[in-house]
Amino acid sequence: METRKRPRIKLTGGPHGIPRAIVADIQRGRLLDAMAEVMAEEGYIATTVHMVLKRAGISRRTFYELFKDKEDCFLQTYQEAADHVIELVKQSCAEGGTPEERIENGLRAMLHFARREPATARVCIVEVMGAGQRARDRRSETMERLTGLVCEVLELRYAADEAQLRARVIVGAVHEMVYDALSRNRTRGLSRVAEEVVESYLAPGGTHSDAAAEAVHGR
Repeated sequence: METRKRPRIKLTGGPHGIPRAIVADIQRGRLLDAMAEVMAEEGYIATTVHMVLKRAGISRRTFYELFKDKEDCFLQTYQEAADHVIELVKQSCAEGGTPEERIENGLRAMLHFARREPATARVCIVEVMGAGQRARDRRSETMERLTGLVCEVLELRYAADEAQLRARVIVGAVHEMVYDALSRNRTRGLSRVAEEVVESYLAPGGTHSDAAAEAVHGR
């Protein structure tokens, strides 16, 4: 499964003949990666711009040319990763098979990303909760986008209202499982989550999804 790729160009002091836009993009990428790495180790509150600069090997002046402040850098780190995950899930859900198989494919893509890039995944799922209201708003938008992708596939099997409910339950369940794994630094078992979720919430007569429906509709 594809993960995000950064340009592999070594920047050295002095004129190097690389267009300024490319240099800025490389520096921005290094800072985003450094933000994810430091924050995964220290948490949002304890992370400082100085820590990020030291990890990235980028000057303070360059940082403030690219970002307004730490929060801005975090939000861009989060959004880049979230957009990438959304695209992975979208592509995987579009693959052939039954709706259940397509949903499982999408979940596997997301979980694979969490295993391959645990620091970035931790930023998106764990640290985002303590990074302020703007970050939580971004998280809510991402959850809605994921729910929409799952719902679109489930509408091939269920009526619109039920598809929407099941999609919310599935996305919420996966989020909680991944949150628990990342917060405990135990990502090895994530590969089984997709199959478990599909079996629990989409299998014919699944008790989890029926119970959730009853709770939401007050039955």
